[in-house]
Amino acid sequence: MSVPNLAQTGLSASIVAALASKNDVPINLTYTVGGITDKLVIPAGFNLLTLLNAYGGINFAKLIAVFGASVV
Repeated sequence: MSVPNLAQTGLSASIVAALASKNDVPINLTYTVGGITDKLVIPAGFNLLTLLNAYGGINFAKLIAVFGASVV
């Protein structure tokens, strides 16, 4: 599953819920911060709900710390 061109600082609670419901496929995220576009891959089967912050979302810094990212 690909989620291209995210233009925010992380994944909202509603996006996390939608992605968590399809955890049988890898998720490819691309996003731009400060003019730099990065890509990260969340492997199939990973439980995103374990990364939720107090607001029910996940910021990109947390995702990068867990999965790493590469410049596109």
